[in-house]
Amino acid sequence: MRPDFAELIARFRSTTEREELRRIFIGALEGLEVKYCLALAIDRGSGGARQGAVILQSLPLTFSFEQFSAMQPRATTMIASLLADGEPREMAPTEKSLGDEWRGSFLDFRLLEELRWRFAVPVFREGVLCGAAFYFSEKRPENSAIEFLVTFTNVGYDQLAVSGLLPPPPPSPPPSPPPSPLTKRQREVLALCAEGKSDWEIAQLLQISPVTAHEHVETAKRKLGVRTRIQAVALATQQRWI
Repeated sequence: MRPDFAELIARFRSTTEREELRRIFIGALEGLEVKYCLALAIDRGSGGARQGAVILQSLPLTFSFEQFSAMQPRATTMIASLLADGEPREMAPTEKSLGDEWRGSFLDFRLLEELRWRFAVPVFREGVLCGAAFYFSEKRPENSAIEFLVTFTNVGYDQLAVSGLLPPPPPSPPPSPPPSPLTKRQREVLALCAEGKSDWEIAQLLQISPVTAHEHVETAKRKLGVRTRIQAVALATQQRWI
């Protein structure tokens, strides 16, 4: 049975205790058949080099935070390069990525080779990469679940930040979110996409036809200059338009 995405997000937003946040987060992944996750906070140190800190992880491996720290800033710089375009991305098992950088270190990626689906979600705030989450599964989840992961990652980062459980983003003036190019209805539709709703479900909730719901999504994608719903949800979430 598919998890209730809206309820999970609401529960996550109402919780400030680390273990409860972790329990909700890991429980949501189990419902999506996502086997493992690794979530990081990323910041710049006093010398300007990128630094990373593990926030949440469900990997069945011995985790050495000291070894992770010793790899700084190399590993974090690689993550920043991998996600520089600001878009979530699916990584092929053969792609040179984190596995190649960390193979033989504290993460033995041989244990993850059976997991053919690998998904990376960046978290940007004020145009700065502040965090990232990596998900591993045996098979690709349905699109609605992937859209949910993008939203859940961003909501999770903000919730950990307001709870004082991770370093604050790099200091910058607190500008207002940029003006949204989307109409109110298009934002409503994308918000429901973020909860994993299908065109039919969106149509029922907004009392419009599925064709109209689909067209709102397509128009939003064109306005945002993206190709997929997942990218539209990610951009709208990062810009705080939904």
